[in-house]
Formats: sequence, C-alpha cells, structure tokens
Amino acid sequence: MTFRCAHRGFTKAVNDPEWGFIGTGNVSSNTQNSTFVRSFDTTECNGFTFKPDKLRTFDLGHFRTGIPSQVKRCVLRETTTSDVILYRFFHYRGRFCVEHGWVITRTDHRLIRSFVTGPTHKSHDVIAKAASEVSEHKGGLIAA
Repeated sequence: MTFRCAHRGFTKAVNDPEWGFIGTGNVSSNTQNSTFVRSFDTTECNGFTFKPDKLRTFDLGHFRTGIPSQVKRCVLRETTTSDVILYRFFHYRGRFCVEHGWVITRTDHRLIRSFVTGPTHKSHDVIAKAASEVSEHKGGLIAA
C-alpha cells in the first residue's frame, strides 16, 4: 500500500518500510494509536466481572497523551451501549509529535465521526485520507 496525502511528513512516516503503518483495530505504530473501546455496560472480561464503565475507562487509558474533550465526549456518548474503535493519527518531526486528529468508527468500521486537531490545514487531508483507510464510509470532518 502506498499512502498519499497533502502532508509530506505524515506521508513519509506512513510509507516507511520498517515502521510505517495504517490499519484497522488495535494498532500502535509511529503514525497511529488505536484501540477498541468497550461500552459502558460491558462488565465481563476473561472470566472476571467488573463494575459498569471500568472496562471502558481502561480502554481509554491506552491514550496516555490525553484525548481532546470533544473527542472524549463523542466516544462516551457512542459507547453507552455499543463498542467503538478510537484512532489517533500523528507523526514525529524529530522528537516532536505532530498530532493530526482522531477518527471514531463502529466495530464494523463504519465511520461515526472524525476530528481534525492538527496545527495546519494539511491535517484536514491527513485525517480525510486516514479515515478512508480505516472506515468504509467517507464522512465529513470536524475541525477542533
């Protein structure tokens, strides 16, 4: 796969033969962090029973850098009774992490919503192209 978008740094990072990757589901790469987020009412895991919201909170803890408030509100609303996949897209410029945005899909990869949080107009194209890679529907983007 050759990924192309308006941001040369992100395009180069995704296409790096050793480290580049965009994919669906649970991913931790140099351009993407994503995980399934269980619903509020999911209480069973590996034979153990937990209080409601415990597993969802654990899943969201995967994003140590913090989830923007508008993204978190959307995830919490969408995971009242169903699971989602939360994606964060970024790349590194030296040691500095450039975050471009977030994508939320259903577990069947239907797009729920996208959020552009990047520093420049090129982040819109990064998220539009990344969303089309991880979802079956090309939807509108929301600028943060």
